[in-house]
Amino acid sequence: AYEDGVEKPGTVMTRKVLPISMISEGRVLSPHSVKMFKRILEVNKENVKLKGSDGKTLLHRLCLSTKHLPHTECTMGIVQLILDVHRRAPEVQDQNGHRALHILAQSEALTVHSVSIASLLLRGSEQVAGMPDKSGQLALHYLCSCPRLT
Repeated sequence: AYEDGVEKPGTVMTRKVLPISMISEGRVLSPHSVKMFKRILEVNKENVKLKGSDGKTLLHRLCLSTKHLPHTECTMGIVQLILDVHRRAPEVQDQNGHRALHILAQSEALTVHSVSIASLLLRGSEQVAGMPDKSGQLALHYLCSCPRLT
């Protein structure tokens, strides 16, 4: 299902591999999701390092919120589990050079939980706030250009 740490579309996942698509738009996270995530992570901690075909990790996907799927306490719980096993996860880039903080700053629906997620990301890797993506943008640039702030 994975080759060189990248999820291949249309492949069958093994029971020990946490599919990246588990965390995607439209999926509401519940306390049971957090428990399931924790249990799967106990079997293989390397799961948090896997990337989808777009270069995004689970952390990237968790940081994207929409009007219909805002960040929740459960999102924070899974982010914390990821950071507990992969301290440098906030530094990982997708194919556009976006780190999780860049994606968080581009979210449509920021909540108090989004602020807590930003704190978690920066707690383990403060330098990520000053790391640009491939187009030279910092997370702060995305946050300040968001229509909800203007």
